[in-house]
Amino acid sequence: MEKEVLIWWVSLSVITLLNILVWLYSVVLVRRQKNCLSIENYILTRQMLILSGVYVFGCAIRAVLPRVDAHRIVLIDHWLSSILVGRTSATLAELCFIAQWALLLYAIGKYRNNYSVTQLSYWIFPIIFMAELFSWASVISTGNFGHVIEESLWVVAAILVLICLVKLYALTTGIEKKLFVFLMFGTIFYILFMITVDIPMYYERWQTDIALNRTIFSLVDGVRDLTYRWSVMVDWKTWKPEVPWMSLYYSVAVWMSIAMIYVPVIEDFRRDNKK
Repeated sequence: MEKEVLIWWVSLSVITLLNILVWLYSVVLVRRQKNCLSIENYILTRQMLILSGVYVFGCAIRAVLPRVDAHRIVLIDHWLSSILVGRTSATLAELCFIAQWALLLYAIGKYRNNYSVTQLSYWIFPIIFMAELFSWASVISTGNFGHVIEESLWVVAAILVLICLVKLYALTTGIEKKLFVFLMFGTIFYILFMITVDIPMYYERWQTDIALNRTIFSLVDGVRDLTYRWSVMVDWKTWKPEVPWMSLYYSVAVWMSIAMIYVPVIEDFRRDNKK
């Protein structure tokens, strides 16, 4: 493993370990606050905790065992690095992450009597579910067109999330307001990154596929290929294009997922202080 790759991989692994420890600490805190929260908000917090846990551990697998699905490239030669295993865990984790957003925004929008937020929250999960289908299409076929559509749909969902956050931000105060600022900042950064880095990367790869007239797999051949074939690559040239999105995905996105656990808790304390 080249030095640059080793440093990057070790850094991801350390961040992943810290993410897991923070999530486990969140489990302890939620249990301690059980009697302090309303039943409604405790249930919502538990849901956030479970969904976040799936996302945290899903990202942990992908961070410790990095891979590039469409190209069948992995860093560590292990059966858990199988593209089928990795893509399945990624799909489950991403659906849980977006479910966090949809559920949280719906709950707060309903509590705040903000009809537009509750209505927008309905669209977030279906959009990402469709994005996952395009992702699987690209992973199976090894073509990159599906990834272009997938990442574009993530941007659409992120814009809906940002609109909801902006609408709710005006209705918050204190610590809750600061948490919303963090979530808004992360969402804006994510949108800009996707538009300027991630989507152009996949678009360029798609255009290269067309220029080289690459043959893509059929459904049956593609499933068989992603189940049994992967190539171990340990050079910096191979992984350099993947470093920006993977580094942010397995750090900032995970932190946002964990931060959402605390929104119902803060909401309850804020409500109590008003009484």
